[in-house]
Amino acid sequence: MMETLARAVADAFMQVGVYVGLMLVFFGWLQWRTGERSPRSCSGIDTGRR
Repeated sequence: MMETLARAVADAFMQVGVYVGLMLVFFGWLQWRTGERSPRSCSGIDTGRR
């Protein structure tokens, strides 16, 4: 019983980790692809960087 529960919890954490990793790769690529036109530079918040 405990082994089954531990395996299910480990699988859930692994799935979340893979999903987050894929999202980080995607948004990193998107920022690299768009360059200075990234959503962060269009947010209207003045960071002092140009």
